Amino acid sequence: MEPYRPHDGAQEPLLSRNSKYAGREASGKFVTIYPRNERELQQICDELGAELSGQAGHYVLSDLRWGSGPLYVRYGGFTDRLCATPTGELVPAIARPDGTLEPDARRPVFAPPEWVELPDFLRPHLTARTGPSPRAMPYRIVRALHFSNGGGVYLAHGPGTAENDDPAVVLKEARPHAGLDRHAVDAVTRLAREANLLGRLAGIDGVPQLLSRFTVWEHHFIAMEHVEGRPLGQWMARHYPLSRSGDDPSRLADYTRRALTLLHRLELLLERIHERGVVHGDLHPRNILVDEDEQVSLVDFELAWDVERPVAPGPRRSRLHRSG
Repeated sequence: MEPYRPHDGAQEPLLSRNSKYAGREASGKFVTIYPRNERELQQICDELGAELSGQAGHYVLSDLRWGSGPLYVRYGGFTDRLCATPTGELVPAIARPDGTLEPDARRPVFAPPEWVELPDFLRPHLTARTGPSPRAMPYRIVRALHFSNGGGVYLAHGPGTAENDDPAVVLKEARPHAGLDRHAVDAVTRLAREANLLGRLAGIDGVPQLLSRFTVWEHHFIAMEHVEGRPLGQWMARHYPLSRSGDDPSRLADYTRRALTLLHRLELLLERIHERGVVHGDLHPRNILVDEDEQVSLVDFELAWDVERPVAPGPRRSRLHRSG
């Protein structure tokens, strides 16, 4: 079977649905088939599954994968029905056996309604969906810091640390074929590039140290040291003198001196990064951290690139979905 190569008209919506900030609960879907009954569902899965077996594709978080190809099933509504949530919001609905409407929950996990019994021919695929043992993860995750369609960012404990220690590791996750940028580059490729560039920047104060690269199940990870500090925007809001009452000119002068010092330290850090042949590529206040001693660090090298590269990588904002 030849790989799908969309023409220009089809490529835009396909890439948009797979972009970094497309909705995680439905990303990866492009063609949907609605069987009339379980017999038709099994026939479709058997026939398409044989054709698509072994083909690479985006993993659809909300669905159950059939076999080893990009074929998925999900129990959900397809007629135009709505019901109200407890907060009064109108959302897509499905009908229970007694006809009562309930929200058609669309979450990034396969979770059919509790009153639905899966057909026997789907059960082997549900068993195969079981993820890795928690012991497969070499770090202990404390909490998620951020999610996108390309993967998550997590704060974690490193090996050998106790529960009451401060988390010292940041894990960055990449899902294959997901989180496409404007060049149709996926999250795994960007993560590998980020890891390589962080390795090149090793030893520079103010750049997170790369600790390891590993794969758990089908997802790729890098582990970096956790850099202390608050984003520059928060530092500015906390110290900006004109947001307070009074007109003491010494406060403005002190703030100006400190702000210029931060700017100078950032310039020196960028010079050291550029000397290694790397461009950060995503310089904004959220990626500039200021610690208690007002030392400056740079984080998030996902869009960084080698200065010798003729084309810089770039994010792709979905036209079909917006991030929250």
